[in-house]
Amino acid sequence: MMNAPSQTENPTGYHARYEIKKADGTPCDPSAVYFVLRLDSGGGDHHHIAACRAAMRAYIESATGGPLDDLALDLEGLLDEQSPISVEDNPFPIPVSWPDGLVANTHYQVPCDDTGRNGGSWLRMLVANDGDCFPSMQQWEEIPGSKPSPFPAIRIRTLAGGGRNARTRTALLWLAQAMRLDAQESAISDP
Repeated sequence: MMNAPSQTENPTGYHARYEIKKADGTPCDPSAVYFVLRLDSGGGDHHHIAACRAAMRAYIESATGGPLDDLALDLEGLLDEQSPISVEDNPFPIPVSWPDGLVANTHYQVPCDDTGRNGGSWLRMLVANDGDCFPSMQQWEEIPGSKPSPFPAIRIRTLAGGGRNARTRTALLWLAQAMRLDAQESAISDP
């Protein structure tokens, strides 16, 4: 196998940490390069584990639907069995990258789960060309003579409560968590 630097030579980067051997005893390809992914929630580096799980999800997605489909299904089951990583230990479990399929300079919108006949109440997000996000909302029962609320608040319910926007609700929970952590960090860093 290709020689990797030692942990002493490269302590925070790629380095030799494990000895890889084939289970059947046959020798490994001497020019092979291996990287071990830790999927369980143990250990002290939750950022590493989150990155390993994201790498495994990418492998599963790539392997699904082809000759590695059975392996992909097994790995997905293995990954799904793992305990969640604590949010307190890993405040950024959602990858900080551009999501696949998201188009810049486009409005994305979901309706309120309670009010707004004919689309009068909604939550909208504009993702600008530079990646900045512009959330907005409108609360309005389209009744003759009424006006949109100057202080809009729409409800995105849980599925059990009759909600229709489960992904949006999950993202809003993470947005609230990010806001809490940012405010906490700002309070600590502000004199």
